[in-house]
Amino acid sequence: MTPSLSLYVYWLLSYNEYTSVFEEEFEEVNFLPEVRQNILDLAHDLGFEDLNESDELDLLAADREPLSYEELIQLQAESTIDEDTEPVVSKQLTSKIMSSAFSYFEQGINILVENDPDVERSANVSRGINSAISCYKSLKEEIDKKARQTTLDNFFKPPAQNDGDSDL
Repeated sequence: MTPSLSLYVYWLLSYNEYTSVFEEEFEEVNFLPEVRQNILDLAHDLGFEDLNESDELDLLAADREPLSYEELIQLQAESTIDEDTEPVVSKQLTSKIMSSAFSYFEQGINILVENDPDVERSANVSRGINSAISCYKSLKEEIDKKARQTTLDNFFKPPAQNDGDSDL
């Protein structure tokens, strides 16, 4: 056995021996009443009015015991449940919002066209802006197309015309 390996083994044995003794002595130590009261006061100030001394002692002692595998699985499951229950605020790009945006773009372009003495420059800007927002115009057309209600006429097709070649 190499000296470094034997030192490592000795260290592990000593560490386990001394930490277990320390933990046994530490559990007997009671937290100072003033410190516990300060913790309770802070908790009450933060809105935890229903917290009492026994809850506080449970929380302070909670980190002394390692969590079991089942407790870790339960904590992970609770965190995924919490993530699923959070309301998700999603952005909605509606046809109405896009119409409003297009009118703002058009107003801005008109201001530039009316006031710019260089017609070519204002025309280039107008083409550039219209080109840049064309993807939104296509999206608006798709949304509007889906929103249109189909009529019954679309479901009834006239019968196919026969050229007189039928066997009837």
